Amino acid sequence: MWNNSFLFKNIPSIVFLFKKSLLLIVPAFLLFLFSCKEPNTIGLEIQPPNDKPNVAICDTSKVDVYIVKEDSLRTDHLSSNLLGSYNDQIFGITTAGFYSQFRLPTTGISFGNFPTIDSVVLAFKYSGFYGDTITPLTFHAYELTESMNHDSTYFSNKTLANDGNDLVNITMVPKIIDSVNVGGIKTSPHLRLKLNNTLGQKILNATADQLSDNTKFLEFFKGLYISTDQITGNNTGTILYLSQVSSSFLSGITLYYRNITDTLKHNYTIAVDYDCINYNYFNHNYTNATDTLKSMQTSHTPKYVGNLAYIQAMAGIKTKIIFPNIMEWAKIKNIAINQAELLISVEGNNTFIDKYAPSSQLALVGIDSTGKTYFLKDQTGSDNFFGGTYDATAKQYKFNISRHVQYLIQNKIKQFGMYMLTYGAGVTANRTVFKAGQNPAGKIKLSIIYTKL
Repeated sequence: MWNNSFLFKNIPSIVFLFKKSLLLIVPAFLLFLFSCKEPNTIGLEIQPPNDKPNVAICDTSKVDVYIVKEDSLRTDHLSSNLLGSYNDQIFGITTAGFYSQFRLPTTGISFGNFPTIDSVVLAFKYSGFYGDTITPLTFHAYELTESMNHDSTYFSNKTLANDGNDLVNITMVPKIIDSVNVGGIKTSPHLRLKLNNTLGQKILNATADQLSDNTKFLEFFKGLYISTDQITGNNTGTILYLSQVSSSFLSGITLYYRNITDTLKHNYTIAVDYDCINYNYFNHNYTNATDTLKSMQTSHTPKYVGNLAYIQAMAGIKTKIIFPNIMEWAKIKNIAINQAELLISVEGNNTFIDKYAPSSQLALVGIDSTGKTYFLKDQTGSDNFFGGTYDATAKQYKFNISRHVQYLIQNKIKQFGMYMLTYGAGVTANRTVFKAGQNPAGKIKLSIIYTKL
C-alpha cells in the first residue's frame, strides 16, 4: 500500500560511460540520438575550444503511458475527513463520506435527574474544499452497529454496518467561508448539522456504567457514518475537507438538554479526539465519464492511452509509466548521463481547470516484480529537488529521476514501470488531466542531459 507521506532527497550527479564503437551497431539508437540537440550552455563561449564539454540534451526517448484504476487506499488516522460529491464531464461522479467514533472528554459524567434532550448538533470545522461553493449537498448520518478497533486498518472501500435510520437528511449549501453564530458567539466556519433527537436522548439515558469510561461508552455508542447524496448536475458539486480534531471543540456531537434538577439549559460535547478511529470512504462512478475512463468502471487492467492521461485522488485513477527504449542507452559507451527529468504537461482546455484544479503535488514511485511500490533512488532529499510540485504558470510537473534512470541503464534494477499518483490522495480530492504520448500539442517527456566524452 502506498504511503502518502515520505521525504525526498537530493541526488548526486550521474556518471556512466559508453563506448563510441558500438554506435555503428545500434541503428535504433542512432535515429533516437540524431534527434537530440546541444543546449545553449551559459559560459561555454569563454572556454578554450579544446576544453568545451560536448553536452547535449535528448528529449525523444519513448514514454508509454497507461491508466490504472486504484483498488483502495488506507484512510484511517489521516488529518482530514472528506465529505461531499462532485460531477464533472471527464471523471464522472465522485463521492466521499466517512466513519467516525466520538469519545467522552470527561468520563463518569452525570446528566442529572430525568434529562430531556432539546437538540443535537453534529459539527466539524472546515479545513478546505474542492469544487464549487454554490451547489447544495444532501447530508445523511447513520448510527453504527459495528465497532471499530485500534488493531485494524481501514481502507477507502471498507463499509461498516449501521442501523439504517437517517439522523439528518437535510439539503443545504455549505457556508465554507462564513463564520457561524453559536449561542451568541461568532465562531470559525464549520459544518453544522442538526441530528434527530432520538440519538441525543439515547445518550442522555445511558447508565452510569456506560458513561464510566470510553471503552464502555464506545460499546454503547459505536459512532456514525456520515455521507451525502451523489451530485447529478454536470460540472457541479464540492468535496468538503473537515478537521477531525478541533482545539475549540467544534468537531463533535453537542447535546443541548434540560433536567428536572434545575431550570438551566445545559450542553455537553462528545468530541472527536486523537484517540478516535475515523476513516474516509470513497466511491467513483465513471459511467458518464469520458470514454477512456468509462472502461475503468469495472476494470483494474492498465489501459494504454493516446492524447490524454488521467490521475485522480481518493483511490480513483493512477498512471503507469514505462520507458520501453531505456536500455538503448546501455549499448552506447563513452557518454555520461548528467540529468534525467520527467516532464508532465497539464491539459488546460475543456477540463474546467479553474473549478477542478490539478493536484498541487504528484508522487512518483517504482514498481517491483511483484507489483508492489518502492521509493525511487532520487527520493532522498528535498521536495524541490525531486520535484512533483505543480507549476501553475507553466502548467507542468517535473520529476528529477537521474539516479533511477542510471540504475535502470546499469541493470541494477529491472524496469517494471512507475506509478504517478496524487500526493496525499486520502485527504485531497483533486483530479489531473495531462498530455500523453500521442498528443501533438505536447506530451510527457523524458529529458536526458548527457556528455559526450
